[in-house]
Amino acid sequence: MNVTTQVTLKRVCLAFMLSLFMLPALQAKFNWVKEGALGGYTGTQPATEPALVLDSLTANTYQPALERYLEDHIGFRTWLIRFRNQLQYSLLNVAKANDTVVGEDNLLLSIGGIKDYLGEGFVGDREVQHHVQRFKAVQDSLRHRGKLLVFVIAPAKTTFYAEAHPAYYRRQPRGRSNYMAYAAAMQQAGVNLLDLSRAFRVWKDTASYPLFPRGGFHWSGYGTERAVDTLVHYIEHRTQLDLPDYAVTQLDITDEPRNPDDDIAKAMNLLWPPTAFTMAYPLVQFKPLQGHQKRPDVMLYGDSFGYNLLYPYISELFSPESTFWYYGQQVAYGPTTKGDQTWQLNHREEYLKRDVIIILYNEFNLRNFDGGFSKDLYRLLTPFTAADNARIDSIAEKIRQAPGASDRLWAKASQRNMSQQEVSREEAVEQYERLH
Repeated sequence: MNVTTQVTLKRVCLAFMLSLFMLPALQAKFNWVKEGALGGYTGTQPATEPALVLDSLTANTYQPALERYLEDHIGFRTWLIRFRNQLQYSLLNVAKANDTVVGEDNLLLSIGGIKDYLGEGFVGDREVQHHVQRFKAVQDSLRHRGKLLVFVIAPAKTTFYAEAHPAYYRRQPRGRSNYMAYAAAMQQAGVNLLDLSRAFRVWKDTASYPLFPRGGFHWSGYGTERAVDTLVHYIEHRTQLDLPDYAVTQLDITDEPRNPDDDIAKAMNLLWPPTAFTMAYPLVQFKPLQGHQKRPDVMLYGDSFGYNLLYPYISELFSPESTFWYYGQQVAYGPTTKGDQTWQLNHREEYLKRDVIIILYNEFNLRNFDGGFSKDLYRLLTPFTAADNARIDSIAEKIRQAPGASDRLWAKASQRNMSQQEVSREEAVEQYERLH
């Protein structure tokens, strides 16, 4: 190779390297290529271009703001993030997604769910008994009014696939978990309990298709249908009602996961998603309502596992007046405006007009038990007497006078947009209820 050829080759390589450095800037300027959004990304909004003014220069705020702006708007940013995440996943078996770890057989699992399975965050037996006893009292009160209250425990993927936990977690001792304590306490107290976590583990070895997806957090479409079938039969048995009939006419078998069976995989933002299980999606046909059948008015109150039940099951099996209160805070489905906050509604009226109330929480969320449902309805059905309120006020005063209480109450009040008086009253009510 002569000298001229070597020089030309070096210049070509230099030009190529310079063009690589220039491409992100050109893409940011002209947006030649559609990059697409990152999945599961809920961070802050991209930074706006800072104004170059004397005040920002002297205060040393312009440079950091400009760096943030350039980082957020660099060309091919989403591709670069996906490339980085793919390298870490393919080479190191690391999932760059919030609260996610890669288990055996490339199962994507929740770190928090694994820790909950191991017993971390156990609220204690005293707390469990307090909540269960109050729930049973509410259940009995509703039963006298001709209403059915049932607590449904949705399965956790981390319990269902306990053998697939990463080796580090499998070596950890397992303590008493919230699921173990609440399931046992509710069964012993006579709570109307449908433990679908246990049911899924029983079905695990005989199910024809996956009950949980590889790349998702919630039960699969196939698992949802089996859960609904069990729930419908439970309601029919407890209420002596005959609900509308339906049948699975076909199973759509596919290697392409449908929403939300790949919600975790999408949040990992890879170039190539993990290979999914072969999934089965039931095609359900509902039969016309017969004269002796009824679509009961149902309130579903719980976490995100309830979304899988909405369509087509709740909309076809239950009354059009039925509703879904997401975490008890937001109306996710029902005749009222979707997205309404439940505090805007008359809770007593909403609860007592239902034929059936279903409390549905995943094992991991049992740390908050029923999300405040039984506490809310118990107080509505059995309001405090004047004597009760006097004792509660006395407890609240002691709470406010305790050493260091002022700062603690102020921080809690600010976080929850409440007054210190309201926070101390709430804590006093909790203490009083535990004593009575």
